[in-house]
Amino acid sequence: MLILLGATLVAFGVWAALETVSATDLYWAMATGRYIVEHGEIPRTDVFSYTYAGAPWSNQEWLSQILFWELWAHGGGTTVAVFRIVVTVGLVVFAAWLGFRRGASSLAATLMACAAAAVCRPSLDIRPHLFQFVGTLVLIGLVDLFRRRLRPPLLALLPLLMAVWVNTHFSFIFGLGVLGLLAAVETVRTLLRLPESLPRRDALWLDAAAAASVLACLLNPQGVQALLFPFTLLGSDELWRQEIIEWAPPVLFRRGEPFTTAFLGYYLAAQLLAAIAALVMRPRRFDWSNALVVATTAAMALGARRFGPLFALVAAPFGAQNLTLVARGLAVRTAWQAAAVALACLATIGVLARSTLAYVRARYQAGFFAGMSQQWIFPQGAVDFLNRNPLPARLAHLYQWGGYLMFEAPGRGVFIDGRGHTVYPGSFYLEYKHLEDCEPECSDVLDRHGVSLVLWPSQNLAFAQYVLLPYQLRRSRDWRVVYDDGQAVVFAHAERGREWIDAYTGLRLQYPDTLPAQLFLADAYFAAGEFERARRQTQETLARFGATTAQPTPIERQMQALAERGDSPIAWFHVAMNRDVRNDTTGAAEAYRRALDRGLPEAHAKYAREALARLGGLP
Repeated sequence: MLILLGATLVAFGVWAALETVSATDLYWAMATGRYIVEHGEIPRTDVFSYTYAGAPWSNQEWLSQILFWELWAHGGGTTVAVFRIVVTVGLVVFAAWLGFRRGASSLAATLMACAAAAVCRPSLDIRPHLFQFVGTLVLIGLVDLFRRRLRPPLLALLPLLMAVWVNTHFSFIFGLGVLGLLAAVETVRTLLRLPESLPRRDALWLDAAAAASVLACLLNPQGVQALLFPFTLLGSDELWRQEIIEWAPPVLFRRGEPFTTAFLGYYLAAQLLAAIAALVMRPRRFDWSNALVVATTAAMALGARRFGPLFALVAAPFGAQNLTLVARGLAVRTAWQAAAVALACLATIGVLARSTLAYVRARYQAGFFAGMSQQWIFPQGAVDFLNRNPLPARLAHLYQWGGYLMFEAPGRGVFIDGRGHTVYPGSFYLEYKHLEDCEPECSDVLDRHGVSLVLWPSQNLAFAQYVLLPYQLRRSRDWRVVYDDGQAVVFAHAERGREWIDAYTGLRLQYPDTLPAQLFLADAYFAAGEFERARRQTQETLARFGATTAQPTPIERQMQALAERGDSPIAWFHVAMNRDVRNDTTGAAEAYRRALDRGLPEAHAKYAREALARLGGLP
């Protein structure tokens, strides 16, 4: 039975870990970790950002940043992805073990831990906040073991845990709060001599361990400032928490909301009902210490979506304990219980395996790490283009792309990145939002920060909320497209990006060896009047990438409809070029003739006559 329950826990853990999530914060964490390893120091803000160069950055996560970088350096994205799976499975199993150690039945402990996995699934992305969950469960586990086994040496691990946690994620302050709350409740219970309270000496040991843990948190590069920073972070720039979706309150019982799940509402209600029932039926066995911790975490989860997984994991052993108390109070017994549980476990594992395999086939076609981290979000081709052309530039880009640029293009400062309110004030985020929403102030923002290149989602990409800015820049005389692969577009400013525009018009820019980038290069040849190079570049690229077709493409059909409707010589010239590329000699010759007959400009007419001669189309 225990083997089947354990297998179910692992299945739920893997199912939760394989949810695809953005690697936005992972990239800036790895970029920072790489810098620390290579330079032996924690970087200043100006190492990565040009907009807020010199701004203070209280980097509380340097240890986790080094860990992520070392995982990547020694095993690539696969190792990082496996790490996430191991941590997620470990959290689910450990939450069940905590419930079991508190006296819950193995079935109740498994049920609650699996439910917690369902709540956590949308939010366990690969970033330093994973250590918030690890640290919290380990801390609660150590205190639980001490309360039940009364072994003072266990408490020595608490300061060690906090010394690591303070350098891993700023949520260590939550750990100190949990530890202080547990110690205070146990002390009060001891003073009041309540049933099952700790002996006075052991309560003093717990208080001493809590005090030592506070001192252990001073073992960090910022010293006392590290203890103050989380309060500064939460107490300032309310704008960030209003704008960043994971700081928004969850919408309970509604599906499709980012960074949360509809199941959170049901899970919270189930926890509340189980706690009330246990308190009413078995008041002497009710765990007030952990009830206060769970209530505090629930309030945090109701205030911000990012705390939903924390509540789920902390509440799982508490809920398992309450379910067991209620079941024992009702004297639930059945001869077929073991068989029913076994069948339920096997059925659950089978359903999870089937749905997970279907999910993996649909989402992981690009590779293990690429599927898990939603690589399609990031401008891989555009960043390759920037790296191939080491010209000076001040970039403006999406907030979500900042970390990727820090990691993949370390030589270029970023406009903004996922470090968010730890570096950038709320007023600057408002400036960024002017760009994202293409408000009238966006030109002033670009001018004020001396932006020479804008890296943005292309209008061809299905990011509807970002299409306004590229549409506006394409219409502006101050900006010119120097790269577009259908996913991301790069605009150069007419003055500040003059080197890029000169290199583009002079055909000196280097482009990635991908189908969209090479086709854009063919368009660059066309724009420069190098029509034959454009034709050959397009033919060779389509043939090399297996994209050649004998039938007109949708774009060609649209161009032909435009030519027939307006009878424009330039439109007919485009139709002729498209047919020429497809080796439709008859159709190309006909379109070239139509273009010439309708007054094609001489620069184009010269090539049309040469093409007709090549195609044998001259009278």
